[in-house]
Amino acid sequence: MVLAAAVVLALLLGGGVVGAALLAGGGDGEAAPPPTSAPEGGMEAAAPTTEPSDTDLVELHGDAVWKVEVAGCGEEGSGSAWAIDAHHLVTNAHVASIDSSPVVRSRGGRAQDGTVVGLSEELDLAVIEVDTAMPATLAWADTGDLAEGERVLGLGYPIPGAFAATPGSLLSFEVEGSERVAVRTDAALDAGNSGGPLLTASGEVAGLVTYLDTEGYQQVAVARTADHLGAAVDEMVAATGEVPVNCSRLEAAPPPVTEPPPIVEPEPEPEPLPEPTLPPIPTLPPTTTVPCPTGAPTVTVDAADAVQESPEYSPEWWSISVRGTVRNDTSASITVGMVDITVDGVPGTHLGFVDAFELRPGEASPFSADLYVDSASPPGGASATMNGWGWADWDFSDCGTA
Repeated sequence: MVLAAAVVLALLLGGGVVGAALLAGGGDGEAAPPPTSAPEGGMEAAAPTTEPSDTDLVELHGDAVWKVEVAGCGEEGSGSAWAIDAHHLVTNAHVASIDSSPVVRSRGGRAQDGTVVGLSEELDLAVIEVDTAMPATLAWADTGDLAEGERVLGLGYPIPGAFAATPGSLLSFEVEGSERVAVRTDAALDAGNSGGPLLTASGEVAGLVTYLDTEGYQQVAVARTADHLGAAVDEMVAATGEVPVNCSRLEAAPPPVTEPPPIVEPEPEPEPLPEPTLPPIPTLPPTTTVPCPTGAPTVTVDAADAVQESPEYSPEWWSISVRGTVRNDTSASITVGMVDITVDGVPGTHLGFVDAFELRPGEASPFSADLYVDSASPPGGASATMNGWGWADWDFSDCGTA
């Protein structure tokens, strides 16, 4: 099959693919514990309804995913594979085609020799046979049960070659006729993930990771499903004999064309520039001193109403609503912002906010503040002063404020 507008997750770039195993435990070759039986005379416990986490999937299925190391046709590389039964692993043709006797290596580092017993360049599919039984295996998911948006997990050996778990979701399907031939996922699979499985949340293989589709804005990994590959895998598993190495896809590239270095002409020496002639500095007119304005704003408190917050539980806390007025009693416009408020008999000051920002001469603006104070007796009155003010006209920026 032509993988149009796609980049194969090439094993020769290093790394491996997503994979999973069915048996519990993370150790190499450890058998899964037998299922726990129901107590005698009692009802069998109900199966848990919570999906396993990604960590659980790695623990349950990690031993079914193997790294494939190949050497041949003048190249070396690695990819991923997953065990479909005790003596056969599924991978991509572009992973295994250069080496008919690849080495497969477990997550724990145990290596054994394999033999390629089936290979299809058209399907980009290969099956490797091994003598020593696999500690765990995986099964295809029913393609009809898959749904867009469901959680998936890739296990395998992406660059630089260590085992990795890559979570994602199932984005969409590629359909040919009535068959869902591939799934597309947003899992961040990398070079070397080729040949590994894309797992469902139940630990089944949704698809064999095969290539990256680069047509859109974002690269999307594509995994071939059981509808597309299942029958071919069954035929390859039943086959015997070694598939010979195929180096035809690695045609020698023509030698690079060596171009002569460009001739660099020496740049001419720049002619000296004439000394610049600067115009005379104009004489500025004498500055006129602007007289500073006089006066200062005044602040008055119009009301200070105290209310006991909670006479029963917090008799010492009082809420005080202070209202007042700021008046511009200067000869120029001023800017104001806040006032400092002092409550009689209560230490400290509080801030009140003036409604207007700029006041013209003789203009007034109200201010307000809602305060909370701690006092054993009812607070008395309140007073206020300006918390900074300034002249609105920049011509008076050097003039002080009283």
